[in-house]
Amino acid sequence: LAATEDDWQRFPLVARLVQRGGSGGAASDIGAMELFAASVVSHDPFELAKALAASLEGQR
Repeated sequence: LAATEDDWQRFPLVARLVQRGGSGGAASDIGAMELFAASVVSHDPFELAKALAASLEGQR
């Protein structure tokens, strides 16, 4: 990207986490529905948020 005068230091980080299924399965890929959070959720997103927060606190 080209250099700009904009300061992106406080810009929020955005990540999309999707479940791809078993790594040994024939169909372990993602589609558009998973990218927009319309897939079946098999794990508790609040547990994931708690684990991510704890991990980030450990890095500070």
